[in-house]
Amino acid sequence: MDDADISDVANWCTVDSTDSNLNQDEDASNFTELEDKEEVCFTETSSQTIPTPFLSIENFIDDHEGMLFYTGLATHTDFLFVLHSLGPAAYHLRYLYNQVQNLSVENQLFLTLIKLRQNQTNYELSRSFGISKTTVDNIWITWVNFMARQFREINFWPDRDTVNLFSPCDFFQKFPSTRVIIDGTEIPVKKPKTPVAQQSTFSTYKNRNTVKVLVGATPGGLISYISPAYGGSTSDRQIVERSPLTNICEPGDSIMSDKGFNVQDLFAPKDVKGHLISTNLLSSMTASGDAAK
Repeated sequence: MDDADISDVANWCTVDSTDSNLNQDEDASNFTELEDKEEVCFTETSSQTIPTPFLSIENFIDDHEGMLFYTGLATHTDFLFVLHSLGPAAYHLRYLYNQVQNLSVENQLFLTLIKLRQNQTNYELSRSFGISKTTVDNIWITWVNFMARQFREINFWPDRDTVNLFSPCDFFQKFPSTRVIIDGTEIPVKKPKTPVAQQSTFSTYKNRNTVKVLVGATPGGLISYISPAYGGSTSDRQIVERSPLTNICEPGDSIMSDKGFNVQDLFAPKDVKGHLISTNLLSSMTASGDAAK
């Protein structure tokens, strides 16, 4: 992946309520110099006047099909809803390096959603939006962390009645008490420089360095829980032990997981059952349940 390291985000991606400029430390200076060179290169290889970006959000106000393709959102109205849900802080961000002046806030969110949805490279996005690759990097890293912090405040855990209402019919008949289906997923990362980080992120299952998260979904398909990220060497059981699932599930609930999870004893004291089931069987039951609907 051609993006910068996003591991150290504690001191940026915050609302800038005082000064729109960051302290010009060494990293920011280097970044600015690189950005200036890329902007010059971009200008020299294109026309002398900067054209309107091809993927400007203004071009998709009535293009519902294009909006859905690039972002996963059905309409421009949905896009504005997402933007407004982030609050006024979206217009007062302190970026990873220098402030972004050559792309509107709306188009910065649009760029971020496209990268999340389409996984386009920084080069593709730089050409589409008429900015440098380093500016794309600056926008992407800042916005994806800002969105994560803002949306973290939303409670995605639905009540039991809502879970039952949207559960596939066939699935609900067989497992009526299932509150959440959990599984672990691993994301490949670049090999860290320090030996300690290499060891903590190395996954024997994937045979490479990864980060691992625990994902929970309702039987109806809503992602209702995502754990913090852990190094790839962390076991699924260890992540479950550190999660709040044992506290947010109610007595009488059931948690379904793949046979690789051995966590029933963690939930038993809370009167929460654990169902171990093969992934193939679970997929076939969900598919048949959707067909029945």
